[in-house]
Amino acid sequence: MNEEIMRGITETAFKRFFGHVELVRVNVEPRTSHYGDPVVDLRIVYDDKRGKLASLGGEGVLRMRTEVHSKFQADPEQYPGFPILYFIALSELGRLSPEAA
Repeated sequence: MNEEIMRGITETAFKRFFGHVELVRVNVEPRTSHYGDPVVDLRIVYDDKRGKLASLGGEGVLRMRTEVHSKFQADPEQYPGFPILYFIALSELGRLSPEAA
């Protein structure tokens, strides 16, 4: 599975569970864990200008992770690894661009 497909899966899931929050960018970084297992870091940058930070917690995050993982596993031959989601508020980046998150 390529990075563009992983990004699309993640963006779709984010919009489904957090449609009220503006998604800025999803950065995808496949890697190997220190145990040798494939994992995918998904850095989800969102705009928190409306003060909706608290609305990203809890059940929505768990459901989103479950949905993303399920779609990643859909084709075992293309499985990129376990998704690790990082939610980064745009205000936390300071002068960094969303691509650098």
